[in-house]
Amino acid sequence: MDAAPTTPSLLDAALAAAVRGWSVVPVQVDADRGTVALVDVEPAEHHRATADELRRWWRRHPEAGVGVVTGMLSGLLVVAVDEIGGGDGTLAHLEDELGPLPATAEVRLAGRERQCWFRHDGPRVLSGPVAHGVSVQADGGGVAVCPPSPHPEGDAYHW
Repeated sequence: MDAAPTTPSLLDAALAAAVRGWSVVPVQVDADRGTVALVDVEPAEHHRATADELRRWWRRHPEAGVGVVTGMLSGLLVVAVDEIGGGDGTLAHLEDELGPLPATAEVRLAGRERQCWFRHDGPRVLSGPVAHGVSVQADGGGVAVCPPSPHPEGDAYHW
């Protein structure tokens, strides 16, 4: 009998993200405040945690989600699509006008959010809204939530 695939622990996911060269911080996804870093790394967009640091952080915050600092530090730009807020329609319209986004890894939260993760080598791109329901997370303190991080409504982010 085949064993069911297991979901990596949050610490394992954080360590794997760090091995990819991404700057990782423990986060909590809050319905009102959004994604909140649980450690004080000043400035977060200039710090890459060591494996020992990550282990210490997750010992203090074992239920923390995995946040990846976007932008030049991690070489990551994320296009976030708010599916509840109509972002899918906006993105479809933008793709009709400008051409489709290239195929890439996506993080999803069932029926709520879709994140398209792209390699980002520059130039600097500031985080912020692009159009209704579509935003960019890049330089300037952007943090993307990495699977299998929990969401306050009980779901988890997944690739």
